[in-house]
Amino acid sequence: MILSEVMTPNPKTCSLDDSVQICAKLMSDANLGFLPVVDDYGTLAGVITDRDIAIRAVAQGKNPETRVRFVYSDNPLHLEEADTLAQAEDLMMEAHVRRIVIIDEEKKPIGVVSASDVCRCEKDLERMARVFGTICEPTVEGRTVERFVGSSCCG
Repeated sequence: MILSEVMTPNPKTCSLDDSVQICAKLMSDANLGFLPVVDDYGTLAGVITDRDIAIRAVAQGKNPETRVRFVYSDNPLHLEEADTLAQAEDLMMEAHVRRIVIIDEEKKPIGVVSASDVCRCEKDLERMARVFGTICEPTVEGRTVERFVGSSCCG
């Protein structure tokens, strides 16, 4: 199954210059815990999660007007809409992440594949259990994508 059939299309995004308060409000209003972050050209620059806001902004005593550029995660994992669900699952398991941004040929976000999408679309129950078991287990170094920088999934 290809990701264009699986992904949630037209993701809400925020920009590097938005405040963390604007992002938190957008997340709250849309019941999201994750937003792709785009640059001035609409190109994927990173992602911001509710955890990023809590740990990197609120817990550090930063002002709600702090810009996203100071707390987001850069080098986001991403795939393209022609890639497969199996590729997304493999990447989720390898990186221990629950969401992957889907980009177009201009590197603009066009969708998100989440663990919920895996649950909805993966027909092999053993594979689904393996994906969820792997992405939910703690990692020694924590959840980080630094080791993927420069790979095809990380630009």
